[in-house]
Amino acid sequence: MTKKIDIAVIGVTTIIGETLIELLADRDFPVGKLFPLDAESECGGRVNFNTENLPVRDYAGFDFSQVDLAFVCRDGVPDEVVQKALAAGCSVLDACGQYRDESVCLIVPEVNAGQLDDCKLPALISNPAPVAIAVSLAVKAIDEKFPIRRLDVTGFISVSQSGRAGVEELATQTTRLLNVQPIEPDYYRSQIAFNVHGQTAAMDEDGYTVAERQNRQDIIHLLGGDRLVSLSLLRVPVFFGCGAQLLLRTEEAADISEITTLLEKFNGIELDAASTPVDIAGQDAVFIGRIRPVAGLGNEFQMWVATDNSRKGSALNSIQTAEILVKHYL
Repeated sequence: MTKKIDIAVIGVTTIIGETLIELLADRDFPVGKLFPLDAESECGGRVNFNTENLPVRDYAGFDFSQVDLAFVCRDGVPDEVVQKALAAGCSVLDACGQYRDESVCLIVPEVNAGQLDDCKLPALISNPAPVAIAVSLAVKAIDEKFPIRRLDVTGFISVSQSGRAGVEELATQTTRLLNVQPIEPDYYRSQIAFNVHGQTAAMDEDGYTVAERQNRQDIIHLLGGDRLVSLSLLRVPVFFGCGAQLLLRTEEAADISEITTLLEKFNGIELDAASTPVDIAGQDAVFIGRIRPVAGLGNEFQMWVATDNSRKGSALNSIQTAEILVKHYL
């Protein structure tokens, strides 16, 4: 009989939290008791899970000794809440990817699941950023046979990576503009509907945003090795999904058919030359298309990579990690 795992979901009313609840049921995760938690201001509602209708409780007063795992699905959860859970013997899976320090295990199961051996339980295990997750699968598929020495990434992020506030801003602006009404940017500093943000947040002295530096560092951490990585992010007027245009340089020349075969056989990747955010919404794979060589160079290739940021980019990645923990470590 599969061992039942008691879990808490912190931030259950967020987009990531709702997606995670859905995936726990869809994947038949061995849930014993489920405790939906959120900030005090979000409590009072109820969550349907399997045949149960469960109240949403305040995470601040929760006794984490009641559960084996806690998923964090809301940005801004105080560090003392996470430390309280760890002290109670509960491992924490950060689906938002907000925690980063030397004690945090950064995991994408298809890429570096073996690093869980080095995570002392109870552990704090964090997701990389969604673009970094998608890119890491593509690079990992190729890198073992044709080591990649340079990687240039232009990432495209949707408004749902900003949570409900970003989704509501895009929806409101789109509706008003289509009805020839004026808009006033609220959550974002400039119009997002029918627009592209080349600067997604404040920049440091070198011209990079925090998110750009985090995505780049996540890719380097996940893949290891000695390679040059450059990365830029743009925000596009799309509700869900994230994508990246990759330019990679291998150490040795490679045939495009070999590159394509490696990607096609890699777990978690599907090849689709026409994949768009609308097409991949609600899908679990990382989609890769437009795989092509750079003219005149036998060791440079371009490709398009995309995934649903709320699923493989967040909730699904944490659940896949939890499934490995349950099977081999708990």
